[in-house]
Amino acid sequence: MGRHLDQALAVLTGAVGDSLARSGNSLATPMTLVHAGAPLAATREALAAAYPQANSHAVLLVHGLMATETYFALDARPAAAEPEDYAAVLQRAHGWTPLRLRYNSGAAPQRNAADLARLLEQLVAAWPVPLTELALVGHSMGGLAVRGACAVAAAHGQAWLNLVRRVAFLGTPHLGAPLERAGRQLTGWLRAAPDPVAQLVGQWADLRSAGIRELGDRIQVGLLPTVQNLLVAGTLAEATPLHAWLGDGMISVHSALGGWDAVAVPSHIVLRTLPGVSHGGLAHSPQVAALLVDWLAIEAAQNPAQATAVEAAPASVPPPVGDASRQHLHGLFEMVQVAVLHGNRAIGRVRLQRADQVFAVLQAVPGAAAPAQLARSIHAAVVLSGHGAVEVVVRAAAAVHAGAFPARAAVRAAAADGAAAEGAATGDHRGKQASLV
Repeated sequence: MGRHLDQALAVLTGAVGDSLARSGNSLATPMTLVHAGAPLAATREALAAAYPQANSHAVLLVHGLMATETYFALDARPAAAEPEDYAAVLQRAHGWTPLRLRYNSGAAPQRNAADLARLLEQLVAAWPVPLTELALVGHSMGGLAVRGACAVAAAHGQAWLNLVRRVAFLGTPHLGAPLERAGRQLTGWLRAAPDPVAQLVGQWADLRSAGIRELGDRIQVGLLPTVQNLLVAGTLAEATPLHAWLGDGMISVHSALGGWDAVAVPSHIVLRTLPGVSHGGLAHSPQVAALLVDWLAIEAAQNPAQATAVEAAPASVPPPVGDASRQHLHGLFEMVQVAVLHGNRAIGRVRLQRADQVFAVLQAVPGAAAPAQLARSIHAAVVLSGHGAVEVVVRAAAAVHAGAFPARAAVRAAAADGAAAEGAATGDHRGKQASLV
């Protein structure tokens, strides 16, 4: 049940995670290391307890949109156990200490990049033994977070980047995702359509998260020349003319390979195309596992003797399960409350606009203008009063909830203030709209 709930929350945060975070909703997923399905603090004590055999080499898996770390699993082992994934394969093959990440994939890529850079700085400083190499493996959007974090670290001189010598990008849209660009065009057409229902659908589609909307953009930061970068593309139609465009079904080969070709590729970039591997399959493919084992082989000369394993420190006591469940219930209530509130308003607008179209025709009929105008006014009053009553009930329920749980109300108020300040600083007013969730 826990794994299913985590996946449901991952889909939700991927869709509207930026809005959830700005409004302080407890359903938002903070960026954190994950061990055995539970959050892991980046402190020396917590890391030593989770990895009593920690060594000088660690590899971090970073998942993609609407996913969790379990998306990398090569089998269906229970969520309570460490998954059989690329990190586990690399641990057996070369002794890499496996690390896994969970984050809000609906947040803006710049935010996730900054958060990941900060987390890796904490991780390296708190690692129980001297760390000599940190390898990064990102699938799809996870590759964007990794690439952005490396750029942030390079710009700010963060020490962890000195330990990164190899990075693998699996199906990462370096040049943007064609499907998202097509979605932008469709949304624009719907918003510009003369039909109020089409306009409403376009407005709702435009509420998709910043993480999704920015998938269509070309990455502006380059791949670091001090790092060996492995770019992997899947392809479902290699023997057909659709090969380059279709790619892995989500990302074109051209975008996944960063626009490079085998002839002019720089020395710090390695390109690989895997026939028959879909976009999702790149996260849990035996072909990719074999490729990573070869790519992340540790030569004897580069592999110093492992430091003596630290004694496992006592693990911190996890919060009671009921606390997490209660926070999820708070978040669900708050999200439903806002969805009902704004859905009610949207439906009211559509009803009024539809009626305006009808009454405009009636008012053009000779002799019917006055009765049509009267009917129009009566209809508008009925619609507004009905939807206004729903809004009063929803706001009353929200006030009761805030009074019963003042701590939650304080968190949401602080998040709203932060979103407003950020929007004022950047000139982005979408934060005010999205913070309603």
